[in-house]
Parts: sequence; structure tokens; C-alpha cells
Amino acid sequence: MKTNILQKILVYIIGAILLYGSIALMVKTNIGMSPFDAFSLVISRLLNIEFGYATMIVNSVTFLIHWILLNKKFPKREYLQVFLIIGAGFLINFFSDYIFVHLPLNHYFLRLLIFIFAIPVLSIGILLMLNAELMSTPIEGFSQTIAFKSKQSLGLVRWLVDGLLVVMVVILTLLTRQPWTIGLGTLIMLLAFGPSLDLMKRPVISFLKIMKFN
Repeated sequence: MKTNILQKILVYIIGAILLYGSIALMVKTNIGMSPFDAFSLVISRLLNIEFGYATMIVNSVTFLIHWILLNKKFPKREYLQVFLIIGAGFLINFFSDYIFVHLPLNHYFLRLLIFIFAIPVLSIGILLMLNAELMSTPIEGFSQTIAFKSKQSLGLVRWLVDGLLVVMVVILTLLTRQPWTIGLGTLIMLLAFGPSLDLMKRPVISFLKIMKFN
């Protein structure tokens, strides 16, 4: 059975809800996060806006740089990222302001457990979005283009991008004297995210088979 566009959209939306809901949950734990999200949180505090809106700004800038790099060669389907950028910001704010607002996070150990729980959920979200094959996220699309133009591996480019983001987070945090947005959670993400993606592939494939998604 051939997958239709409505199935792709449904799978993508489910993935986006899991992904950005997990990110919102990680922010609530306040023990660190991925370099990209840590940078977005710094911008959120710097501009005194909600994290979701800061994510919109950072994703928009990433999308714009990617578009400038490719210009007329920019893949048409990637213009759909505009909807993802807006939707991601509102999803993060929705989860932060309504779903997780009363979550009891008084004890560090509990926050750590919740953070660890969020990683496989986030991984499932990403895998669903990738399998839908509608569009990439701004940071992934940008990294893929840099890798292609520089003739370097995507893994190396993404590592360098994350490294640059960490440096920017450190500089902005020191200059503005904000609380740190990188911490134990950042290290956990670096160590556990890759294995989590591999571990979640089988349940995601099983779910897609149930949906008759080919």
C-alpha cells in the first residue's frame, strides 16, 4: 500500500508533538539541554520572551542562512519549514504554559529522571518526522548543506555546529550573567541521544507498520 500525503502529514505532526513536547519538558527540568536548545534559551532570557518564541527566532535565522547559501537551488519542499518553525514555537509554549506548568520539579533526582525519560520520547519524535519525508528541521537542513558544500561528513559538521553553539552560549552567558543553560543534561544528551535513536528505530517501524505506512 502506497503512503499518501495525509498519512505523511499525520506521522509528521505526531513526531513534532513528541519532539517539541520533549524539548519543553527538558527546559522545565533545568539541568541542561542540547546546544541548539541551550542557545535558544539564552536568547529567550536575553530578549525576555518565552522559550518557544526564541526557538522561532533561532530557527528562522538558521532557515534564512540556509536559503542564502542555496538561493535558487533551495529545495522547494524545504519552504514548508516556515510552518514547522511557527508550529514548533507554539507547541513548545503550549507544553510549557499548560501541560507541564504544574509539574512537581522540586528535587534534582526527579528532574534528572524526567530528563532521561524525555530523551527516547524526543528520539521517537525525530524518527517519525524523518520517516514522513516531508521536510528537514532548519538545523538539520543547514548542516546537510554545509556538509555537502565543504565535502565533509554530516556528523563532523553537526559536531562543529554544536561546538560553535556551545561557545556562543558560554560567551553570552558570561556577558549577560544568566544562569547556565548547559550542564549535566547537555552531557547526557551528547552521550545518550545517538544510542537512543538506534534503540527507538524498531518501535517506530512497528508503529508505522500498524499505520500501514510504507
